[in-house]
Amino acid sequence: MKKNSAMTAELAVNFLDTDDDAHLIARAQTILEALSGNQNFPCPTPDLPTVLDAATTFAMAWADAVEGSPSMTVARNAARGMLVRLLRQLAGHVQATAKGDVATLLSSGFTLQSPVTPLIGPLPNYSNFAAAMTGRRSEFCVSEMTAFSAH
Repeated sequence: MKKNSAMTAELAVNFLDTDDDAHLIARAQTILEALSGNQNFPCPTPDLPTVLDAATTFAMAWADAVEGSPSMTVARNAARGMLVRLLRQLAGHVQATAKGDVATLLSSGFTLQSPVTPLIGPLPNYSNFAAAMTGRRSEFCVSEMTAFSAH
């Protein structure tokens, strides 16, 4: 299968820092299910059992931390840190293996970053305009003032 070099993409991993604990566990499960038996990624690094163990440990620590004891909160935070590190490594492996191919990346269970829209070119430089309030609340009118010069 030929890779389409014109259409490349990158994984979005910002969820590792922004998702709450429940959503991180759910995303980890989605990624593990997508990569399990995935022919595009026959030997993921780190291996899936290691990531599964980290996800399970984090899920159990998260459930235990509901009681709110400081030691359980520390254990939950450490387990989350380990899962996040492993998922970052896994995302790096997926990105390197897929070589930017959109279909291959999507098969991993990770989400993709929004594509960067190229600039359409320089915008005109307006330096002479007027703004005035209209009769309606929260509305104003902007008009360009043309300056004539005699050379």
